[in-house]
Amino acid sequence: MDPFHVSLREPYQTCAEEGEWEKYISLLSKEGLAWWFNMEIPLIKVHLMPLASLPASALTDPHLSFLSVTAESLGGLMCIDRLEQLYQGFMVQNNMEAASATAGAGAAAIWDRGTDLGAFEKWYHRICKLLETDRISSLARASLLSFKGLVEMVGHGTLTRASETWRSQLYWAEQAHSNSLRLFHAAAY
Repeated sequence: MDPFHVSLREPYQTCAEEGEWEKYISLLSKEGLAWWFNMEIPLIKVHLMPLASLPASALTDPHLSFLSVTAESLGGLMCIDRLEQLYQGFMVQNNMEAASATAGAGAAAIWDRGTDLGAFEKWYHRICKLLETDRISSLARASLLSFKGLVEMVGHGTLTRASETWRSQLYWAEQAHSNSLRLFHAAAY
């Protein structure tokens, strides 16, 4: 068995086999954000693949749009303009969880490009504002703190502030029971 092979999880496999696409999309819309926060991009990509055969009219969920943008990053770079549109839409909808995922993805997209670190500022400001709300999960908070620390270290060069952020990030990663974000902390700190 290939240890790098990722396959559909249940109940997605059953939904796909039985053609229960509304249920599949609903599940992915909810669970996909947690996969993003936990940096499980290959898992997102695999679970988006069966949806490619559906008409575009069936794929209007904004969470799926976000997941598609992030899954595309496995072979290249995330589209910052699309992330901007999604972020604005999630804020209008008052969907702080999805806005948090998008703000983190915005910072990740700047990092991936590595050419204009000044572009971090808009996403850093958004991350800080989202961290002020109590309307995000501990998992979203831990993820945002990961990206906040990254910007503080790489974009600002403030290692002391980044260290403080990552200490807080570990607390929230533990609250969320997120092994991937604990690992991120160990690597960053």
